[in-house]
Amino acid sequence: MRALTERELRPARPRMQPVFQDPYGSLSPRRRIRDTVAEPLKVHGRWTADGSTRVAEHLDRVGLDP
Repeated sequence: MRALTERELRPARPRMQPVFQDPYGSLSPRRRIRDTVAEPLKVHGRWTADGSTRVAEHLDRVGLDP
């Protein structure tokens, strides 16, 4: 992954916005984190046969136990 230059970043800025959220209030204690992470993939039709593996890899990457 590389950082974008100022010139590359400029056209994308109007489509960006900050998302402020309470990390403790944004996750449901009744749901497993892997289900929460997988949900957008399923909703937007991006879930594939290796979806569970991909979710586990991403959770591992950020230090969470899948």
